[in-house]
Amino acid sequence: MTFQSIDDLEIIREAHAKDERFVVVFSVEDSSKIRRLGEFVDKLDLFAPLAGRSCFLKPNMVSSEVYPTTTDAEVLGFVLERLKGACSKVAVGDSPAQGKMDMYEHPVAKVCKDLGVEFLDLRGTKTRLMGKNPIHDYPLEFDSIISLPVLKEHFVCGMTFALKNNFGLTRRSIRMGLHMRPRRLDKVIAQLHGEYPVNLVIGDACRTMRKAQEKRWGGVEDDIGLFFLSNAPLELDLLAWKLYPGKKVRHLDFAREMYGEKDVLIWVEEGIKREFS
Repeated sequence: MTFQSIDDLEIIREAHAKDERFVVVFSVEDSSKIRRLGEFVDKLDLFAPLAGRSCFLKPNMVSSEVYPTTTDAEVLGFVLERLKGACSKVAVGDSPAQGKMDMYEHPVAKVCKDLGVEFLDLRGTKTRLMGKNPIHDYPLEFDSIISLPVLKEHFVCGMTFALKNNFGLTRRSIRMGLHMRPRRLDKVIAQLHGEYPVNLVIGDACRTMRKAQEKRWGGVEDDIGLFFLSNAPLELDLLAWKLYPGKKVRHLDFAREMYGEKDVLIWVEEGIKREFS
C-alpha cells in the first residue's frame, strides 16, 4: 500500500467526489473542535455523495461512560444537523458491552431524540451469522454507513478506531468470550470490515483513553488534539497506528491479508506531519 501525500486539499475534495480513497488529518482543541470540523466538512464537501441516500450512523457507545470513552455527543449532533436535510433517511444505532446499560439515557441517544432522529439499541434487532458469530443486519438496510469512532488504546487489541468500531454490530452475548480469545477476536474484527461497507469515517482523536479503552478497565484520559476524516477505514487505521509505535494491532494485519493493500491519498495539516512520518 502507498500513502500518497497531497498538499492541496482541493485534490482530496475531487478524489472524494470520485470515490477515491483518502484520509485527511487536522489539529483540533476541545474549544474549537466543532468549528474546525465544520471548516473541513465544507472544504471537502464531505457529505455531498450522501445526498438523497439513506444513512446509518454508528457511534461508539460501548459504555455508559461519556466522551472520550464513547462518541462525543456534540460531534454526532453536528453531523446529524448536516445530514437531516440532505439524506432521505437518517438513523443512529449501537449496542453496548455492558448488559444492563440503558442506551436511551446516554448523551448520544439524547441528541438523537432532541433532533428527531431515530435511535436504536441494536440488541432489539435481528441478527444473522457471520461464520459462527451473530451480527446485526439493520445497518445494511441503508444506502450508506457512517462511523464515528474515538481513537483509543485497547488492552486486548492494542488500538481501537475505525475497524474496531464495527465490533458493536455483533451480538453482545458473544463479545466477552471473543475478548478472552484475542486471535479469534482480531479475525472477527477484520471480517466485520468486509461485512459492513463503511462509506465515511469521522474519527475523533481530540481526546483519547490511554492504557485501556474505558475508565472501568483502567483507562486514563489524555489529549492527542487530532481529527480524521476518511472514506477508507482500513487505510485510516493503518495511518493512525503510526501514533502507537511498537504496539501490536493484529486485526489490521488480518484485514490487510483479507482485503489487500490499496493506495490512498493523504492530506495532513502542516505542523503535525512529523507525527505520521
